[in-house]
Amino acid sequence: MLRTRVEAKDGAAVIQSLELLVNLPPLLVLSLPLVTGYRPFNILGICVRTGCLLLNLRTLFPHRAQPPMATAHLFKVSGDIVVLPLPVFLAEEIQRRSQIYPQAVLLGDLVDWVRVDPRNSLIPHESCKLHASLARASKSTGAISLALGNDRLVSACLTTDFSLIGSARMYYARLTGREIHTGCTRLYGGMGWGMPTMEAEQLPPLGSRASLHLDGVKHLFSALAEAVTASLPGRNAHALRLLEHHIHFTRYSAALISFCAGLREVQCYRLLAEELLYGQDQIVVHDKQGGDVLMAQPALLNAQVREQICLYAAHARALVRRLQRLNDRHGLLLAQRLRIAVEGTGPLFLTLSPSGAVHAAGAHFTWREMPESIRVPPNVGRHFWQNVLRERGLSSRDIDSFMRHRVVGLKRNTNSQVCVPHQALGRIEATQLVVMREVGIQALAGLRRE
Repeated sequence: MLRTRVEAKDGAAVIQSLELLVNLPPLLVLSLPLVTGYRPFNILGICVRTGCLLLNLRTLFPHRAQPPMATAHLFKVSGDIVVLPLPVFLAEEIQRRSQIYPQAVLLGDLVDWVRVDPRNSLIPHESCKLHASLARASKSTGAISLALGNDRLVSACLTTDFSLIGSARMYYARLTGREIHTGCTRLYGGMGWGMPTMEAEQLPPLGSRASLHLDGVKHLFSALAEAVTASLPGRNAHALRLLEHHIHFTRYSAALISFCAGLREVQCYRLLAEELLYGQDQIVVHDKQGGDVLMAQPALLNAQVREQICLYAAHARALVRRLQRLNDRHGLLLAQRLRIAVEGTGPLFLTLSPSGAVHAAGAHFTWREMPESIRVPPNVGRHFWQNVLRERGLSSRDIDSFMRHRVVGLKRNTNSQVCVPHQALGRIEATQLVVMREVGIQALAGLRRE
């Protein structure tokens, strides 16, 4: 119905069609800027030349993670602009009108600021008893996209309805131009609107700039592992040599756990000995800034992470014995704290600062103090697994479970819970282990294996 009216050069139908896509009131749709090379836009606009909608993620989701220039090559390229190709019939009508009104600045200028009432039915026939108002229909486009087979992330971007996923995911998620094109093709085809006006190759990737590609992950953990191997002390090594090796080994272990468990950037990771040393496959984490401690949620420890924890405990016991024999003042302080840790009390991952103080490992030590050639944002694991789990076919609920997003259906022991946590964690672990084998990440031993 709408397509027929647009093809009949009905200006009101143009506005109604766009409202279905952007979920905005008619007056705001009329006020959308027409974007050109000399006429930029702030949040949302229409590029007449290419026939697409442009959405600026930088304005909607500010302060997104940005990798350092020195390690930018380790990450996938992404932009801030969502380019949504319009259906061909709609793009052609807007282009036809722009030729008639070449001085137009806003979309309303192309349609003589036609009045559109969102309460009017889109089905004018009196025989139809269903009142399908534009206001109702515009709030249903996201649900239609989901029903046609698009996932929640793609549907949210196609319809600019981020309530489908929650804003937190847009800080980590990344989409390719092909995924946008496939989603548009599926949505427009299901609505009887034909094909999108642009090809997949013309659409840029968008979203997270801090999503490592597989070679980037391999390079990062290979460099960390090489530092551990290169610093391995001999049998008669002095205390400084032992402490240097311990720093590299602790950084590798903490980085592996932080990466695989998707920990956020915090001053001190809550990695307690009593929650790690007895083969646990989950830890309780509350690393979100603000909020009540009751918001703490479990994070997965996969099999390789559990093996690394065992190797770290063996390393710590061996280090305690060697430092006690050397009787170094700073070494004895670290040895005392490590002995308490491996007995099951307090933070497990401990390091010695240049001033001689013992600290629990946190994001600054683990990520910010890395060599510049491999320095990456501390929450890089969240960006990586958000996108890799999706690419490997896991559902939105599984991904939200890993990311520890508080969404309806994931709260445990409630009547709204719709998934089995153990099964979701099993799917996540299986995917993680496959990916880690592909990039060559392995559990690494320190001073001792047992």
